[in-house]
Amino acid sequence: MTVNHLARSRRKDPNYGHTSVDLPKPLLLKVRSVCALNELTFAEAVETGLALWLKSMDEEVPEWEPPAEGEDKRRRAEGA
Repeated sequence: MTVNHLARSRRKDPNYGHTSVDLPKPLLLKVRSVCALNELTFAEAVETGLALWLKSMDEEVPEWEPPAEGEDKRRRAEGA
């Protein structure tokens, strides 16, 4: 399963919402680079980062757990 296929399957999943954001180009390029080096999707990075940010603000994080290391990679490899 490709990353694009994973994104499409998440868009159909009622447990996910879709948003877009404009980021400074240097930040965007750095995040994409680090994601590629660590075989993570951009969505994995954003999910984890936002959960950590909420915790740092002493806010309750909705019932959600960051993907286990490589979880999306395994789902892609398994064709889920």
